Amino acid sequence: MLVFANGFRKLAICSAALVFGPSGHFCGEAARAFEAAGWAVRRYRRGTGMRAEAAGRDPIGNGMSQPHCHAWDRLVPGITDAVLAAAQGSGAGVLIPGNVYVFGTRPAPWSKTTPHRPVARKGRIRAEMEAHYRDAAETGVRTIPLRAGDFIGPDRAGGLVDRFVIGSATTGRITSFGDPDAVHAWACLPDMARAVALAARAQRLRPSRTCPSPVSRSRRANSPPPSRRIPAGPCGSRAFPGG
Repeated sequence: MLVFANGFRKLAICSAALVFGPSGHFCGEAARAFEAAGWAVRRYRRGTGMRAEAAGRDPIGNGMSQPHCHAWDRLVPGITDAVLAAAQGSGAGVLIPGNVYVFGTRPAPWSKTTPHRPVARKGRIRAEMEAHYRDAAETGVRTIPLRAGDFIGPDRAGGLVDRFVIGSATTGRITSFGDPDAVHAWACLPDMARAVALAARAQRLRPSRTCPSPVSRSRRANSPPPSRRIPAGPCGSRAFPGG
């Protein structure tokens, strides 16, 4: 247990975290970062009681999702309700990965005061989810959305970048997310996870807020900074399906 001075008052912090979605990109890295920072980490197993798992744990890192993205509009609200119920029951704060879909077509830079004006289905789902967390914060649930770009990382394969950008690059063609000349923000998962551990400490001392995560930027066909080696040679580009 660590004790921090907060003005004339001392606040005891129990370093025991719970992660929902530990097999995923965000919370898999977050669990490792918590452990590296000295936290005890409980990895949630689907099918167990979320409220019971949250007992004695603070904070909760929520990266839980469902593989069937066509049903996200139906599934995400239920996951959000369950996570918030667990947090309310245990008194834990919640950290969630935020993205930039909520800003729609508004160009960067963005800040915590930038209005959410999504233009696509996933953006609207994310905006509604974040609004639910903000409403919960008004009732006393400590929440921190950690906002960042698309995930990249050396140890977490299987995301859009691996399947479409790096995967297609081995055949001599890079898939572009939107305008290939536009600057694109990428979030290195190990860096973002370390930011999660730092934000968890700050969350115990301050009220709910949105935190930006460090990013890398690139323009060349929106391709990320290299995270693994691919064969050298000429490489063209093509548009992401539906982009």
